[in-house]
Amino acid sequence: MGTPHLVISRNTGTRRTYCAVCDQQRDFSVGLELYRVDTFELVCLICGQKHAPELVALLALGWLAQNFSQEECEAHAINLN
Repeated sequence: MGTPHLVISRNTGTRRTYCAVCDQQRDFSVGLELYRVDTFELVCLICGQKHAPELVALLALGWLAQNFSQEECEAHAINLN
């Protein structure tokens, strides 16, 4: 089996399932996650770091930006809902 091609997409449900690359059971959360392009199955961050570290870096940047914006809104009592 060759190197899996991965993509970032939104996961709509929290669930415990198997990584499509290493077949280890992992917890996946709502939000942006890694998926295999060919099967659109979830891929864990450990495999993502091994096969597509640039995508894991983008995910981390997105998470940091989201946390920062939430903290700023809370600090200034802004309600985004």
